[in-house]
Amino acid sequence: MATVTGILTLQRADEIKASCTENVCPPDQEAQADDAKLLGNVSTAMFAIGGAGVALGAVFLILGATEDEQARVKWRIEARPTGMLLRGTF
Repeated sequence: MATVTGILTLQRADEIKASCTENVCPPDQEAQADDAKLLGNVSTAMFAIGGAGVALGAVFLILGATEDEQARVKWRIEARPTGMLLRGTF
């Protein structure tokens, strides 16, 4: 999913750049640029969450956690005006 979002971001960025001259874009492209930035941020967050999941899985494999211990792990994602926050308790 993160890869698809990243590809969409790159496609939109290319479309926007095509209508710009020397990195100066017309005002009517501002909304599309904002959408591309949002998709980029979402893609980055998705990669980070996926990486955190892989890291957590590796920790459980290395430490040999039981199913009960694994069940106690809680993740929470918070959307904030400045970005997204991933919190975990173990």
